[in-house]
Amino acid sequence: MRVPRGMLKYFISFIGAYAFCFLIIALISLLSSGNADEIKWSIWFIGLIVLFYVFIGSLLWEFLFGLISFKSWRIGGFFYFLFGVIYGGITIAIVTLTIGEVLVMGWIVGMIMIGIAAFIFYAIRKKSVSV
Repeated sequence: MRVPRGMLKYFISFIGAYAFCFLIIALISLLSSGNADEIKWSIWFIGLIVLFYVFIGSLLWEFLFGLISFKSWRIGGFFYFLFGVIYGGITIAIVTLTIGEVLVMGWIVGMIMIGIAAFIFYAIRKKSVSV
């Protein structure tokens, strides 16, 4: 019974982190484009890329969650945010090399978005352990 409960806690944390990223992608596409087809395309295309990278990142975050325990929420949250920003930079570099050009603002927003997603993952995971 312990393994399914742990997997459920992981999936809830993953869904929370991805939902945040998906909402940011949807918000940016709504604000930057007026065409419905462009909005739909950008949400699906970028959403699928982010889904893949947030899933891989969440596996790393879960691995770190099992390895390192933090005494306070601030230290753990700050560590996860920084780790997420570094991971976001690596993933955006991979996307830039494979797909093409990404503007500097895309790098900044993407790195911060993945950093906050890592923090959300940590906060949900930490809350589910303490309950």
